[in-house]
Amino acid sequence: MFSIDGSAVLHHAFNGNIYSFNEARFPTNQSGLVTSRLFSGVPPFITGGSGGRLLHGYKDTLAKYGVSRLRLSHARAMPNTSMPVALVPAYNPLGGPSILTAADTSSNVYCLITCQYENMYSKIFIGTAYFTGIIALTDPALEPTVTGGKVTGCSAVPYTDGQAPM
Repeated sequence: MFSIDGSAVLHHAFNGNIYSFNEARFPTNQSGLVTSRLFSGVPPFITGGSGGRLLHGYKDTLAKYGVSRLRLSHARAMPNTSMPVALVPAYNPLGGPSILTAADTSSNVYCLITCQYENMYSKIFIGTAYFTGIIALTDPALEPTVTGGKVTGCSAVPYTDGQAPM
């Protein structure tokens, strides 16, 4: 999975985070963080990582802030407030390749938001809307509970997996 402009590739790490970075500019091992760009699922749905973990967001932070970190966990170790999600290709209104969105088991659809950090790979979040999600994720009050660090900026980066939209 990669950004439509080819500037970044999505990776998952053992810590459960989903990261986005340019592989030509950054090594795939930053400060001992081992990542993989291998995800799994049944096309066109992407449901997890290569190690058998499942994609999920957090329903409590989505309800409270309209955003959640997109993460991976083993099915038996899913947090109580988590909800499984799948990445699904959607129609691109500008034409071109499909754009990945996240969908939960209740058919709610979420946008992918990329947040940049100082001295760290960009992390991927899901949101109920781009504009309000970006505002929420740049709020310093969410650092300890949602973003996990100082965010320097967030944006709506369109990612694709090359699949046709649903």
